[in-house]
Amino acid sequence: MAKAKSNKTNACRILDSMKIAYTTKEYEVDESDLSAVHVAASVGMDVKMVFKTLVCRGDKNGVLMACIPGDGELDLKALAVVSGNKRVEITEVARQLVMKAYYAFNDGMVTKTVADGTEIRVESKVRENEYFKYSKLSILKPMYDADGNIVRDKKGRPVIDKSFNDTEIIPWLADRNEYLRKNVAPYSPDYI
Repeated sequence: MAKAKSNKTNACRILDSMKIAYTTKEYEVDESDLSAVHVAASVGMDVKMVFKTLVCRGDKNGVLMACIPGDGELDLKALAVVSGNKRVEITEVARQLVMKAYYAFNDGMVTKTVADGTEIRVESKVRENEYFKYSKLSILKPMYDADGNIVRDKKGRPVIDKSFNDTEIIPWLADRNEYLRKNVAPYSPDYI
């Protein structure tokens, strides 16, 4: 009896060749949204557990594939270092697709099938200016006395520990209190 044909990605084939265990999940493909965030939601997984594969070219070692978490961004300098290259860049075909998507200036997908039959896709999202804004907050901590109590001024307000200096860069559209609860409080519960 013939074995059922498997539709494996190149990433799966590489993992197979390296004998690395993995699990694949099937989902209904939505051509209008191929983002890792959408895929993660479709299969009921955290976006950090969904990986995307990006094709690049190194100046010394040729074509590279970078597999990164779905919510991550590729650091080309770091990829160059770990791959033994001096410089890494997105392939010319991918660059052309990125430029085509950029000039179209709309949400959507631009695709191209290359000589080996691989389809390269570039997703484009148009964002409002506020999406790129950030606010900078100084994180302050109270000063403590030798007994571990917060030192207070004459009006009963905590005295700031001037030896502690930290700032947070918070996306403009993010809920500040929620951001501080998730990203500051676990490491500095007494922040002001």
